Amino acid sequence: MSPRHPVQSLYLCALYVVINKIATAITLIHAEGNLEEWDTYEVYEEELQSVANYLTSLPHNISEELLQSILSTEELDVAIRFCILKLMFHNHIKSLIVGAFPKDYYMTVLDIIGDHGAELQTLDLRGVWVKGDEAKKLQHTLEKLPNLKELYIPHVASNGILAALGRDHGSLLVLDISGACNISWEGIEMLCCAPSSSIQPSRLQVVNIGSPGQEDVSPSNITTLLKNLPDLRSLGGYSFVGKALLNLISKDGGIVRETKLQYLHDTGTDLDTLDAIRKLCPKLESVYLDRPTYGVVGRLHSISKLKQVKLNRFDCAELDLMLTNCGVSLETLELLVGKGMLDMSSVASHCPQLKKLTCYKIEFLTHYEQVIFPSLTKLEVLHSVITTSCIRYLLSSSPQIEEFSIGEHVDLTDNDFADILGKTALPQLRKLWFQSARNLSRITVEVLMVTCPSLKSIALVSGWGLGSDDIQDLLYEIQISNLDLALLEFFAD
Repeated sequence: MSPRHPVQSLYLCALYVVINKIATAITLIHAEGNLEEWDTYEVYEEELQSVANYLTSLPHNISEELLQSILSTEELDVAIRFCILKLMFHNHIKSLIVGAFPKDYYMTVLDIIGDHGAELQTLDLRGVWVKGDEAKKLQHTLEKLPNLKELYIPHVASNGILAALGRDHGSLLVLDISGACNISWEGIEMLCCAPSSSIQPSRLQVVNIGSPGQEDVSPSNITTLLKNLPDLRSLGGYSFVGKALLNLISKDGGIVRETKLQYLHDTGTDLDTLDAIRKLCPKLESVYLDRPTYGVVGRLHSISKLKQVKLNRFDCAELDLMLTNCGVSLETLELLVGKGMLDMSSVASHCPQLKKLTCYKIEFLTHYEQVIFPSLTKLEVLHSVITTSCIRYLLSSSPQIEEFSIGEHVDLTDNDFADILGKTALPQLRKLWFQSARNLSRITVEVLMVTCPSLKSIALVSGWGLGSDDIQDLLYEIQISNLDLALLEFFAD
């Protein structure tokens, strides 16, 4: 039987009660003020003092969790969220995800963070999109936060901000400056080579920079990061890392400097670039190659520690060669827009440790043998031609599967499913999604509910052979049995 809804913990119940009490109290004070916005905090100072006294008495960890829960509740009026930020954000908060605020609030939100954020270790400003002169305010705010370890400011970084980070943030490990930003070589140079770096080299491990698929940051600037950030492990979504690595190979073929990269994304990778990746990235575990030239995929085994591979626009014939040579260590395989036929049983044979398999727009998926996927927990097939016998094979040969999604028409019948579940136990299956399965009726849903003890989601039942009365009856049965199971008729955004 599908799992039942657990009893909510006393801690969570109490947390929600306190959140509601705080939000209600602030809302009532706001309403009594008869103003549309919190133009002046001081106007409400006396009324808010009792709330503030209560909030300051809370343990720091509870206060931080309450604040984060309230800021993430977009249904709350922005003025209420701002007031609670002002009341609850104090020097002991370690992590802050600000959330979305209107432009009129940007400066005051930054003032609050700058005044009380000295102990912040994680700051996420996605939702505060400062530009132009406002970026200087962000720069001054960041200068007051010396203990940051993670900072997320996509689309708003500037040379001045990078200079401040390079000068005052020796503890920074993760930096997100992705998207359209006003940065140049000078800013990147200051991030890496500010005077403080001669005393204590930067510890940055992740720099998410640029826009995926766009060369808006030149490879030479990325080379500067690679040369001067000795602990760098990932450049996030930057799509031309290979070109940057080529700049670290001297004219005589010698290595200027090895990197500690564990993940990279490259576009148009050729054999020379692959050779540079092999030489310069001995710790590399995960790659995303977009439109690699012919011959590259078949030689990925030269990267000795690969565990995750993502390919876009490739030849399936090359993939088989790669899996033959290095499939034994793969844990994740994401295949996008593959030309030719892919034998799924060959993938199973070569990849015994594979946990996640995604196939998107593969010309033809089939199988020739009954080889078990011993470790597979997630399978997703979208916009790919796949045979019914292959779908049946995948279901019956993945004993550890947790998420099974087929975004195509599935021609299995109730009898087929009963046969599969009679021979193969699926104790870990949590999600079963078929885009269309007109031959599966209410009988299959009921069998799944009884035989899959972990099942929590079935979709899209609007594309199955169920009438509206069947769906309503099943939903009623789920409700009265207190089952933690969702029957989804449509994809949720």
